Amino acid sequence: MGKKIAITGGIGSGKSYVAKYLQNLGYPVFSCDEIYKELCQTSLYVQKVQSIFPEAVRGNAIDKKKLAQIVFSNKEQLDKLNSLAHPLIMEKLHQEMDTATGNFVFAEVPLLFEGGYEKGFDETFFVKRNLSSRVQGIIQRDKIGEEEALARIRNQIDIEQVKAKICDENLIVHFIENNDTLEELEKQINQILQNLNA
Repeated sequence: MGKKIAITGGIGSGKSYVAKYLQNLGYPVFSCDEIYKELCQTSLYVQKVQSIFPEAVRGNAIDKKKLAQIVFSNKEQLDKLNSLAHPLIMEKLHQEMDTATGNFVFAEVPLLFEGGYEKGFDETFFVKRNLSSRVQGIIQRDKIGEEEALARIRNQIDIEQVKAKICDENLIVHFIENNDTLEELEKQINQILQNLNA
């Protein structure tokens, strides 16, 4: 197994595009969101969610829209969900990454710094994008209003806190700016990969 590299950034920054691009280049790429989707299909996890958020489970299935409304409007409730889901997701993620071959194995980890999981990776790709583009992207993708989109952004760590963590913990983080064309974004990724392979 090669170096473990996390792909992260705020909601709506373009992490998934970066992950897909790396996958298309032939690198093994895993996703916390995909693992979470699988987790939500298991009866044991649904039961655990039901015990904490009874109104978010209907007929043995999690009502994701209802759950999102509950947790994104209340930090305490979000922390409860995260402390239930994150350890299960990260355990499965590292199991999957450990089976991969190649010099580099990537994982899309949305709440890497918020969850304190950054030390489980050798390096990090951090995708940055301006606020208005992120808000528009979230509105289009999740079919929600501007206020809801901003509430989700506010629940995440800001860039200055990330920079402080990088200094404190001696982390290797490659910042990728996603405020231009996709061609420009891909050029930055290729440059980082070239440096990594050098």
